[in-house]
Amino acid sequence: MGAQGTQDTRREQLLAAIVHVAGEEGYEGATIARVVGRAGVSRSTFYVHFAGKEDCFLAALGEIDRRVLAGVASCIERQSPEHAAAAAVGALVAFAEREPTAAKVVSNEALAGGPRVLDARDKALAALARLIEERYRELDGGAVIPDVRAEILLGAVQRLLASRLGRGERGPLGLEADLLEWVAGYAHPAAAHRWRTLT
Repeated sequence: MGAQGTQDTRREQLLAAIVHVAGEEGYEGATIARVVGRAGVSRSTFYVHFAGKEDCFLAALGEIDRRVLAGVASCIERQSPEHAAAAAVGALVAFAEREPTAAKVVSNEALAGGPRVLDARDKALAALARLIEERYRELDGGAVIPDVRAEILLGAVQRLLASRLGRGERGPLGLEADLLEWVAGYAHPAAAHRWRTLT
């Protein structure tokens, strides 16, 4: 392995470490000392890759967000457009069950970060919402879809997941069926929507 490969590996170790430590100790508890201790690298190695804790956390958040976005996009593409919101909800719940620590970092610990972290979280949520809205554009006015903006719907799902993960729940969260029923409760013909089109 060359020098670049070693550097990439150390960067990945640091990203995995901050996710683990923030998931266990919270954002505030994810000190650089704990992160480098978990990663098994020196403090100077940390600073080769990141300017500080926030930069490291942002990079880890970005990696998680990319995985979530890819998973949600895949689920949405496999479903018909009118089921885009349900597919996204299912994908988010499945991610939280499969990777509870990463999901907790996104849904809980990102709220404890500074303005840059909160902006990154909001942008990720907006990107997920755009996936749903793009599928909805394929439909006509008679299609029955939830009359709630996708960003609000996904934000509510994320907050519910945050509550469960914050209590330390792991494994099957038993939420998907209830959430899908909740989403279906907002379903009306698109031409009759009032709430989804509010700005």
